[in-house]
Amino acid sequence: MKPERRNALSEAEGKLGYKFKNLSLLDAALTHSSYANEHKSHSSYERLEFLGDSVLGMIVSTELIDKFPDKDEGFLTKFKSGVVSGATLKEAVERIGIIGYVLHGNGKASGEVVASDNVKEDVFEACVGAIMLDGGIDEARRFVLRELNSALNGKIGSVGNDFKSEFYEYAAKRALRAEIISKEADGGALLNGFVAHAYIDGELVGSGAGKSKKIAERVAACKALGKLSEGDNSVSIK
Repeated sequence: MKPERRNALSEAEGKLGYKFKNLSLLDAALTHSSYANEHKSHSSYERLEFLGDSVLGMIVSTELIDKFPDKDEGFLTKFKSGVVSGATLKEAVERIGIIGYVLHGNGKASGEVVASDNVKEDVFEACVGAIMLDGGIDEARRFVLRELNSALNGKIGSVGNDFKSEFYEYAAKRALRAEIISKEADGGALLNGFVAHAYIDGELVGSGAGKSKKIAERVAACKALGKLSEGDNSVSIK
């Protein structure tokens, strides 16, 4: 492995919050098939994505079984579909900031493919698979629960969708004043992105961060909904 690629993968490890014993697994997880087809010495993320998809489903299912001991299979299935949706995984990859480390083939078309929402979803699952093979199920669970925390603690029906609208609707139905305030993080948007804070009647109920203002506000709104749902028996989980 070339030194520059090793350095790039070391940076990616920092963003993922996991140190690989076998760095070639992370290399594969961050390699698109267009690059692998041009460089026969490289493997693409497809096999790891296959594994990661199953591991992700098991981890989320287990977490929901523990979280909702009295809910039926229909409820659990609906909630799970939101947590593992393409929109949720895409947002996680954007927030982590690893798509720029994905190798892809030459040409504009390959670059556009790698930037697509579908590839971002695939990359998240491939990283789950790589961590599973390298560190076992406990490390994979730690990664998934950390990166999908907002979705796992949000309202069903809002996961992967418009958290901000759900947040404002919650407040409007109860005649409460809702507000989300966002600003550039220390160092500016280009370095650290944005932070956002959600308030109900002036009280902070959720905070979030992201590479864009939109992502930061959605994360803050989702965390706020999770907190509000815990203390409000009138909140219906659709």
